Amino acid sequence: AALPEVIKAGKWLSSTGEGIVAHVARDDVAKAAAGALLDAGSKSRILNVTGPHGLTRRGIANVVTAVTGKPIEVVDVDDDGLRAGYIQAGLPAETAAFLAAFDTNTRVGRTAIVSDAVQLLWGTPPQSLAEFLEAHRHALLAA
Repeated sequence: AALPEVIKAGKWLSSTGEGIVAHVARDDVAKAAAGALLDAGSKSRILNVTGPHGLTRRGIANVVTAVTGKPIEVVDVDDDGLRAGYIQAGLPAETAAFLAAFDTNTRVGRTAIVSDAVQLLWGTPPQSLAEFLEAHRHALLAA
């Protein structure tokens, strides 16, 4: 579900369990890309560009609540329950399965990556989720 809708509802269905994600702002991705292009003399390498902290879904909900003042309850469901929730919200079954796969991948650890790539490539640390949300608080609450 999109964050503005989660904030309005006060509930967030999740099958992520204790899996973590290190969300990164688009501006930080752009900085990392620019830094990589400017460093033309370095060897070819693969870097994961992430935010500075890995957070569980409950951790993300806590940050959102702290920034917006709107409490969010994370409701644990299994993958089938998550897909059913998406379908109940009006999404096609194929889209529901696609979106539920993000939670599955998080739960099994495929998103459990936290890197210093933004700092390494651009020289400044990436924004934290709290900093990003604070900068966009008005838009989150207005949606």
